[in-house]
Amino acid sequence: MSYSRLFHGMRGWTKYGNVQPSRAPRPSQALAQSILMQPTETIASSTENQESFIEYRRKVFSSLGEGLPTALPNFFSSMTEYQKSLASLVVEETIHTVISSLDTLLQSLRKKNRKKGVYLQIDERHGNFFKSWTKSPLNAFFRRELKAGTVILVLPKGEKPTVEKITLGIIQVGSTKSTRLPWHLSNGEKWREGDQLKIFIYRNKNGISKDDQLEIVPVSSILNYQRQYTACKEESLDEVLGNELLGKKNDSSAAVEGQPWANSSLDIDIPHLNVTQEKAAKEFVQGIAPKINIVQGPPGTGKTTMTCAIICRYLATSKSSDEKKKLLVCGPTNKSVIVLARKVLKSVEREKSLNVVIIGDTVELLSDNPELRSSVVYTYFLYMQNTFLSVCEKLQSDLDITRFSKSVDDIFEDMNRKTPSTNTTHVQNTVKEIVAMFEEKKKPNPSVLKSKLEIAKKKFGGTDTAMIVKEMLETADVVFCTLSSAGNADMRKMGKVSDLIVDEAAACTESEILIPICAKPGRMLLVGDPKQLPATVKSDEAKMFGFHRSLQERLMISNDYHFTLLDTQYRMKPAISHWPNAKFYDSKVQDGDNVKRSEYGSASKLLLEGEPYTWVPIMGKEAKDASGSTYNEREVEAVVSMILDMKTKHKLSDAWLASPDHVRIMTFYKAQESLLVETLKKYGLNVTVSTVDAGQGCEANIVILSFVRGTLGQMGFICDMQRLNVALTRAKYQLVCVGDVKAMAKLEKRTEHLQLIDMANDADVRADMADEPGKLPPPPPPPLPRPSTEGSSKSGEKRRSNSKKKRAKKAAKK
Repeated sequence: MSYSRLFHGMRGWTKYGNVQPSRAPRPSQALAQSILMQPTETIASSTENQESFIEYRRKVFSSLGEGLPTALPNFFSSMTEYQKSLASLVVEETIHTVISSLDTLLQSLRKKNRKKGVYLQIDERHGNFFKSWTKSPLNAFFRRELKAGTVILVLPKGEKPTVEKITLGIIQVGSTKSTRLPWHLSNGEKWREGDQLKIFIYRNKNGISKDDQLEIVPVSSILNYQRQYTACKEESLDEVLGNELLGKKNDSSAAVEGQPWANSSLDIDIPHLNVTQEKAAKEFVQGIAPKINIVQGPPGTGKTTMTCAIICRYLATSKSSDEKKKLLVCGPTNKSVIVLARKVLKSVEREKSLNVVIIGDTVELLSDNPELRSSVVYTYFLYMQNTFLSVCEKLQSDLDITRFSKSVDDIFEDMNRKTPSTNTTHVQNTVKEIVAMFEEKKKPNPSVLKSKLEIAKKKFGGTDTAMIVKEMLETADVVFCTLSSAGNADMRKMGKVSDLIVDEAAACTESEILIPICAKPGRMLLVGDPKQLPATVKSDEAKMFGFHRSLQERLMISNDYHFTLLDTQYRMKPAISHWPNAKFYDSKVQDGDNVKRSEYGSASKLLLEGEPYTWVPIMGKEAKDASGSTYNEREVEAVVSMILDMKTKHKLSDAWLASPDHVRIMTFYKAQESLLVETLKKYGLNVTVSTVDAGQGCEANIVILSFVRGTLGQMGFICDMQRLNVALTRAKYQLVCVGDVKAMAKLEKRTEHLQLIDMANDADVRADMADEPGKLPPPPPPPLPRPSTEGSSKSGEKRRSNSKKKRAKKAAKK
């Protein structure tokens, strides 16, 4: 694959390292340059001094020609006003991200025992561009951190990290080792054990040059902001969804009657839908108006199932028409993309005529989902190559030419469909020769067979992977990616798409959604829930101006835009769903028949006496860790004690407890999460623990929710109603809330806490646990290290050697 195409940096770097004439920087380059080009001393002082920060911020906006941000209105007069309003907020958020991350990093660098970065050897220099290699392969942490768009601190190797010595840079091309193999290298390029990185250093005040060694430390990634900023500068966006984006009220829904997808000959498993899901699906798949459809999916209402059915129906309908259509499906996170993509791939797995592909960060996509390698465009060829190699090796061992022929035919058929320009004739000719060998002799000469297979393997490895990526996107019926990945170089070359679906649309900013809108879709479907967590915005100023508000929330709530509410939940027992439904959805969501049955969850192992919704009152004491996050040791003890009792009572295996589908512990604070993990580990317990934010989109049979706050007279995160909604709606069979109910009761006069008090009063507060759960017993001692056998084996060998020498001497005397 040609990685020069993925270079996101300043213009001038080419595949051959030549410098082209200077041109105006792209918006993504201009954003990075305006923030990072200023002297390091100036940037560093802005982390400590408010006046310095204000002046630094002013210079950044001035260099970009952007006005200072203002509050986002509900309606916009023009697309220019809309894009400029979002662009200034993207700049604000980028500044805050870099400055806050840099402040934290500079503090850690001042410590004696600071964590080291990555050492690089400079291979080439072209102006401020440097091509470098790490001496050894990157570990998992740095492989995730050192990617294109990551801001870095650059230090000459061995230098003390003072502000005077530090300079800032950005990674233009991240590690190429994850997808490149020796046979991908160009002529004359040497294979190395380390990882290649291409970086740009903004102020090379240390005189770094070719053959020098330097240390880089990751600060934070701004790639997503660069792509958002680029989208805000895109021209002609008003040609597609302009009026709807500006906030003009949409037309009432209109759809073509009938079920055109039902007559399709495609072999697809289309999920069954209920009445409201069916209405939402029909409005989009068969819709003729409006251009933007919105579906609100409260927790457990089958949002993913409905979206999968919509995609399947879309495929069935478009394949039966003469017009070639391409559907782009995006989500704000890799997790949201993977969950939906896996469900769709399962539904269409028997239909070989469909091309469903995924594009994005291969490390993030495949680290927990290696089975998706055949669908990810950057690993597809490598997957097919490995499949071909294993088929060849299998033939050498079992000599089953019939199975070999069928497997190879399947490989070439798949490649010809997805990458029709790929020339596999030379490989197929060698395969035909191998088949002919078996026709002449049932058991051909092993050495001749091995030689032919080696030739076939080498011919297969000579394919142009860059062309494969291009063609997979061109021939795709559906492309899955994150909102950010929709702005990468390959996606921008793909051109227009027919329609766009955004999953978890309420959890992203409007500027993020602009990235896939640059592909000029004719219609868009927003699926999400504004009553759950919004996008994460780090800048208080940006949040004050409404940057965290999603497009779905603005259109639904502020502009009274038409939407469909999914009104049946299939996850929670009624006792669990009752309070969130009443509080957040005005009791409009009904319980499905499955959760109302008495046998629902009856076979599951539960905590305490098994009540679906329980409060365990704990009079704990809050504390703060070094980062300012809150934890509560007494609540940790109570939670771990309950897990230990549950394990003993039900005789549960470690594997059962470790399953995130069975038990999940959630909390509002990172420090509490860390303390829970640490304490559970001491007792030999491996249970899934996460913050509420990380738990959005997850579910488990049992959820234990640690509230942490209460004793300091403040409730912090737990007063965020969207976050509370997520926390209370993850459990299927049992929700156990652990917190200081008495402390909450003392705060009744504070209106922001009234709902929490009502919730505690509605729940089954355990009167029989007034004395609280017993304190934890001492943790078991760590297992003793196994005695080393190295010494004993060596002494044994020595004794045997000595005895041999003695016998030899006796034999010599005789």
